[in-house]
Amino acid sequence: MTISCIRHWLANGTVVLALAACSGASLTPQNAPLAQPEALSRPSAIANQLKTKGGFLKHTATQNFLFVADDGINAIFLLDPTQPGMPPVGTIIDGVNGPAGLSTDSHGTLYVTNQGASPPSVAEYPAGHLKPSFQLTNGINLPFAVAVDSQRTVYVSNPFASQPNVVAYKAGQSSPFETITGFSDPIGLAVDKLNNLYVVDLRSGVYVVPFGSNTPTNMNLQDLVNPTNIAVDARGVLSVSDIGNPRANPSIPARILRYGLGKTTPSMIITKDVFSPQFVTYSRALRTLYVTMQDNGGYVAGFKAGQRKAWVLGFNPATAAGLAFSTNSKW
Repeated sequence: MTISCIRHWLANGTVVLALAACSGASLTPQNAPLAQPEALSRPSAIANQLKTKGGFLKHTATQNFLFVADDGINAIFLLDPTQPGMPPVGTIIDGVNGPAGLSTDSHGTLYVTNQGASPPSVAEYPAGHLKPSFQLTNGINLPFAVAVDSQRTVYVSNPFASQPNVVAYKAGQSSPFETITGFSDPIGLAVDKLNNLYVVDLRSGVYVVPFGSNTPTNMNLQDLVNPTNIAVDARGVLSVSDIGNPRANPSIPARILRYGLGKTTPSMIITKDVFSPQFVTYSRALRTLYVTMQDNGGYVAGFKAGQRKAWVLGFNPATAAGLAFSTNSKW
């Protein structure tokens, strides 16, 4: 199956960035990895079971759910991140086709961008439901990222549109009420507790769109090279994933950068065990940043607040894409 993805090439020592159609929503591997994670549990056996089970939810005492999209087998895995290495506590396959970005809202609803669907869509799954209750298609053009604010306004990025944009939908509405432009490649989205929208542009950095506005402003965050995604914690700290440019210049490795509230200079730059980071999400309940790494075999890593050392989740789809977190017990 062919879906949209981001691919980067090296030409004359310079990273040439392009949006293209290819197999899997992933980034081309970088230089040889610095370290190999310990043996990881892969979902190959579970992938075969999905065809007959049609997805499942397992009763569990946890109220912490990490959703991981796998565009290789068109599935969303529900993991208990407090139990590394354990099999999924649930899977969703109905309505999943070429998943890229994920998000959840305050009601526990899961939102999935489906690049491989016809037409491309954003599917909405109420908490505890394995089938979508609603599909957004109007204004959607090979969607990549999705974010939802506290008023349940849904933001979707369309980096492959003739005029790249971010579209916004009121809760329950099928057509966008707003289209935000001014980007080259908007591939990452996040909202903070004040409902300000953050947009990562692969070519030009991170923009903020204040709540109630439709005008993006470049935040001019320092030390970004090729940013891919963003997450915001409860204090307003920004965590930005960046693929760097290590093949052209080993001194520019992939990294995770953290910026304090209102700051443009990073307070922390993490490079160890960071390989082609694509999607990120932050769990306020567990104070942990989760990152999908596209190189080194593909895996999901976690970074505790204030720490540089990563730990591997254990169950890792090799074609992991979007991430989202929920504490809704209906899952």
